[in-house]
Amino acid sequence: MSCFKLLNALCEDLTSMIRNFWWGQRKDEKKTDWLSWEKMCELKANGGMGFKKLQQFNLALLAKQGLRLKVSIMATQHVVKEGLRWRDKWLPLSSPYKVVSPNIFLHAVTRVSELIDSASANWKSFVIDALFLSHEAETIKSIPLSSSVRSAFSLAVSLSQAADGGASSDTACRKALPTKVNLAQRKVVLDNTYEACGLMAEFIGHVLWDCAKAQEAWSCSKLVEEEKVARMVTIAWALWFNRNEIKLGGVRKAGKDVVRWATQYLEGYWLTIKREQPALVVIERVVSWLPPWANWFKINVDGAVFASQKAAGLGAIIRDDRGRVGAAMSKKVLVPLGALEAKAKAFVARLLLARDISIQDVILEGDSLVIYNALCEASLPPSSVASVVLGMLDLCKKFRWIKFSHVKRKGNRLAHLLAKYAVGIYDFLVWMEENFCFLEQALSHDVPS
Repeated sequence: MSCFKLLNALCEDLTSMIRNFWWGQRKDEKKTDWLSWEKMCELKANGGMGFKKLQQFNLALLAKQGLRLKVSIMATQHVVKEGLRWRDKWLPLSSPYKVVSPNIFLHAVTRVSELIDSASANWKSFVIDALFLSHEAETIKSIPLSSSVRSAFSLAVSLSQAADGGASSDTACRKALPTKVNLAQRKVVLDNTYEACGLMAEFIGHVLWDCAKAQEAWSCSKLVEEEKVARMVTIAWALWFNRNEIKLGGVRKAGKDVVRWATQYLEGYWLTIKREQPALVVIERVVSWLPPWANWFKINVDGAVFASQKAAGLGAIIRDDRGRVGAAMSKKVLVPLGALEAKAKAFVARLLLARDISIQDVILEGDSLVIYNALCEASLPPSSVASVVLGMLDLCKKFRWIKFSHVKRKGNRLAHLLAKYAVGIYDFLVWMEENFCFLEQALSHDVPS
């Protein structure tokens, strides 16, 4: 799907297979689709199931590949055309925010995306240096980048929804549950009476709210404000579950039994979520370096700007709960980044290295309060590093546990020295479980006895 545009008919056939599997079709039997596929493909946050629209997802993958195949570009032009042209206002400079370099090799409709290497999510430095004036080339290369198929797919879906006039996300009006009222409308059953009470038709409002049996359960719930929504939804689901049990010959539960079962189910769910939570964010600001918890690793990162070289240095060090160095890195980036952008890039570089050496439980620490607050979602990141921060948060999901910590410069000395060390190297250096002489003195003072 990332190399060629699939035929619409093929995408429809694949979608049909997915739909049939989801609704439980076996061989030639036909199952009822209780919800339209358009609504099933909505985001989970909007009440859908998050299924992919294969045509849009195919186009998103093709758009990410860029100019790999001409036919792919032609097929995805309605996605790609939403991108910026190089003559648009997109440079982070004072007015007019446009490129003023002479138009020698670029045609009028050239996209900014053509200046980006999609595989590495970096600017094509040699191309930019050859096409633009020096000050504009340096400005372009200093813009941080972050790449993801997810963003292209979201764009494709949003374009499709805009063309279709949008879709409702009100799950209460979907009529997706197989109540007897819905079944009767589809000629599946003749009698639509609710079996638990035998008094009224079986529709959602009656089963979950109006019926005396439902009211009995709600009267036992004793909801408090903090847990109202979660318990309400779980009890409603428990009532529906018991309705299905009755339909299959089971016993109707008393209201207090329904509430007890729903409460136990919800508590088990919360316990599981707490145990499997991928990111642990705790506000912590310390002055000096402190070792992590037992069996954890702490990653300290920092960045440095080398204005005379039009480059930046990234430094990072990983230590265990005894202060022993597991790995360290010093890397030079040949683009004129600012101080904040350099620190953000240092965070990304160290997360990638930690992932590559299979570290699972980490504390990520730096001396930039702006980036720390952005990672903790306490404030929005500046636009210059917004895409990098979003990429970091996505990368954090690769770890079992990750915690963010802020420390002042005094507690981040080793990472700062490693960032400064990059001024004398060309690419990068990595040390694995070894001592390096220029940090020995600082390391001896940094680790508490």
